Amino acid sequence: MSLPIIFKSLIAAFISITISGCALSTSNQIEMGNGKYSVTATGNAWDNYETLFKTINKKAVTLCGDSNFLLGGKSPVVVTSMTIYTGGEAPVKELTRMVTCEP
Repeated sequence: MSLPIIFKSLIAAFISITISGCALSTSNQIEMGNGKYSVTATGNAWDNYETLFKTINKKAVTLCGDSNFLLGGKSPVVVTSMTIYTGGEAPVKELTRMVTCEP
């Protein structure tokens, strides 16, 4: 194998790894009733508190529409792992906050 082919292979591998590690943060919610939701933002190992908090804030806007909302809770960012589609494990970060939609 010549050096340019090896170099191209390494660049292709680097781009592939970089793209797979740059998944956007996602969120899900559990409805607690009376306009209250438990919202959890999940991101990759490189996401920080601010990124996860912004994801929760966006979900709150979606849930509450034009009304105001309050965010509650002071839980830290939790690092855990999840099974990925390749069958392995990947570290993820999660942040959970209570969202209360105001009438």
